[in-house]
Amino acid sequence: MRRGFLAAGAVAAALWSAGCVGMDLGGNAFRETVDETRPLNAAGELTIENVNGTVRVASWDEASVRIEAVKAARSERALERIEVRIEGEGDRVTVRTHHPKGPWMGGGGKVDYNVRMPRGARLSVRNVNGKVEIQRIDGAVSATTVNGSLEADDLGGPVNATSVNGSVNVDVDRVDPTSRNSLRTTNGSVRLTLPANAAAEIEAGTVNGSAHCDFDLQDGGRVTRRRIEGRIGAGGARFELGAVNGSLHVDRGLSSRAARPEPAAERAPAEAPVATAAPAR
Repeated sequence: MRRGFLAAGAVAAALWSAGCVGMDLGGNAFRETVDETRPLNAAGELTIENVNGTVRVASWDEASVRIEAVKAARSERALERIEVRIEGEGDRVTVRTHHPKGPWMGGGGKVDYNVRMPRGARLSVRNVNGKVEIQRIDGAVSATTVNGSLEADDLGGPVNATSVNGSVNVDVDRVDPTSRNSLRTTNGSVRLTLPANAAAEIEAGTVNGSAHCDFDLQDGGRVTRRRIEGRIGAGGARFELGAVNGSLHVDRGLSSRAARPEPAAERAPAEAPVATAAPAR
């Protein structure tokens, strides 16, 4: 399990808010933190749409969603023109990054998101330039990015994960027996980790790369140089993996979540930090 990336994201966000981090690699010397919490039902839906920057999402033990967005740009004027638009509450919350018209590849700045949401809610993330990291979500997950990796850990519901230029790594902690799941990339590897006692149908193929499977496949299932086809255990859930230039891996993880203790759930802090804007020091 990859437990470290959310802690790293929280530390980074705190440093940005405090003005302790200078100019980033993109030359973005000005930044501002947006911190907002909205009610979100346990079975609600959260949608995040970003253009440039990292999106990190994890669950917490609250009936709400907390959005921490760090805007960064090369000038104060450019920073003011980047908008974080948050709409809705209750059954649905939508978060969108709005950039002004004109050149936006680097020159228009970026927004890094660090988000907490109810574990059972559904999640949709669409990013363009930047990685996506998701942890401890049991609702259906749909996540895409164009240029960046996609990491999802400790999932308990259906997942659809896609990148174009980047790896896709998904760790399913509890398999929904009726789910249909898809993991795909064009340039990069795809790695699926299932519980040791999982039951699933696997269909995976790559054009330029190799295929590997830790599980014994039942009833004529086979693993060839570039394909994996067959049933794990009693079958049920379906997982489709695909890559053009990259390897495929189906790994055996630990036992399913029901057989081991739950990690402590995160709760909301007593106070949220006030939004700040300051040039680099």
